[in-house]
Amino acid sequence: MKKLSLLALSILGVIIINTSVALACDPTTPDRPFYGYTIYPNLANNYTPYQTKQTGNTHSYSKVTKLSNISSVDLWIDSAGQITPLYTLSPSSYFTPMYYYSNYGVGTSVRVGMENTYNSSVTGYVDGVVDYE
Repeated sequence: MKKLSLLALSILGVIIINTSVALACDPTTPDRPFYGYTIYPNLANNYTPYQTKQTGNTHSYSKVTKLSNISSVDLWIDSAGQITPLYTLSPSSYFTPMYYYSNYGVGTSVRVGMENTYNSSVTGYVDGVVDYE
């Protein structure tokens, strides 16, 4: 009986440790939501406010949660210039990793840049989340 209790506690401990590690590394625990940003016609850019990068990781995560009047949006990470490729996103429950062109460390000021995927005369709106890793 004592061995069974010890085994059960050991298994429970492994589950708790693995769950806490998974949550700490999970990109579904987002950093910064953005709501109602205007996607201007004719590929004009819009940006979220600058935020400070918290880690030295080589990527950030983003996802679009809602689009109005458009079917997709191009997002990128900006720091006084584009520092990731363009990522074409549509509403999704999944995060997309956005890889930096080079190493940008802790304390770098970054923001999300956005534009309409298609050069059109339509104004759209986007909601989403970015995790500046």
